[in-house]
Amino acid sequence: MGQQVIVKNEVEAKLLTVKEFCKYMGVGETTARQMLSAPNCPYRIRIGGRLMANKTVLDKWIESRTGK
Repeated sequence: MGQQVIVKNEVEAKLLTVKEFCKYMGVGETTARQMLSAPNCPYRIRIGGRLMANKTVLDKWIESRTGK
């Protein structure tokens, strides 16, 4: 008998919540909220009252700052 392989169908999120942003960036919630609240923050998006980060724009922002 052969083995069954179950592949979980996962979709990568395009928007990060504040908690996901913290984990992704390795920062605390206070720092995350400060970064997302900065006047010229290019990756911030608000949906209703929720503060979120556009992961695609965030990755480009990181690359532009680190040169990688």
